[in-house]
Amino acid sequence: MYKFDNNILIVVFNYSDCVCNKNVIKNIYEKYFKKIIFYSDYPIIQDDEVNFININKGYNTNKVFNHFYKNINQL
Repeated sequence: MYKFDNNILIVVFNYSDCVCNKNVIKNIYEKYFKKIIFYSDYPIIQDDEVNFININKGYNTNKVFNHFYKNINQL
C-alpha cells in the first residue's frame, strides 16, 4: 500500500453508533497517513477522538469540511 505521509485522512461516520468501528479503521490506516481525523453525527457513543457535529445523518456531510478548515491548526 502507498504511504501518504503528508496527507490527512478524514473519516465520517453518518451515525454515531458506528463510531465503535473507529479503532479498526485507525489500526488499518494510521501507519499510512500523517493524521486521521474522525467526524460523526451527534453522539450516542462518547469518544474524545471524534468531532461530533450535526451532519443530519450524513445528508449534510459537507459541514465536516467547514469545521475541518476552521480548526485545522488545532486538530
